Amino acid sequence: MRLIVIIVSFLLLAAAAVSHAQTERDGAAWREQNDAWKYAYVTGLLDGVTTGADFTFPTLTSGSVVLHKPDKACLEKAQTTFEYNTSRYFFGLSLRDFVDGLDAFYKDPANTPIPVNKALRVWAMSRKKVPEAAALLEELRKEWSQPR
Repeated sequence: MRLIVIIVSFLLLAAAAVSHAQTERDGAAWREQNDAWKYAYVTGLLDGVTTGADFTFPTLTSGSVVLHKPDKACLEKAQTTFEYNTSRYFFGLSLRDFVDGLDAFYKDPANTPIPVNKALRVWAMSRKKVPEAAALLEELRKEWSQPR
């Protein structure tokens, strides 16, 4: 019985921590942070982009015996899409550009509920004047304005 109480307590604490972690990285939290936190967060976010590719591409080639399917066209399309989008939106930008861009993005109160990782994408698209950016921003505003 004691073990069950410990396990349930642990699960509740873990759920609370996950819930807090999901809600703390929106525009409200972004505006509360100092520059050191913002630089660290953006660095981690950008590292996550390349880490995601590192996990995806080997799976499409030979990195995973279970998932590997020899599909050269799929691999080439995934790599081309990744390289196109990251170079188009992120090339030549400094961490300062990302931090300043997110600071400006979150000055609009309608953007406050949008998570930082999603804000970064739509900000980068808007910066490059991608036509779909405005529609994506409206979708994100609708999605994240709903109570969670």
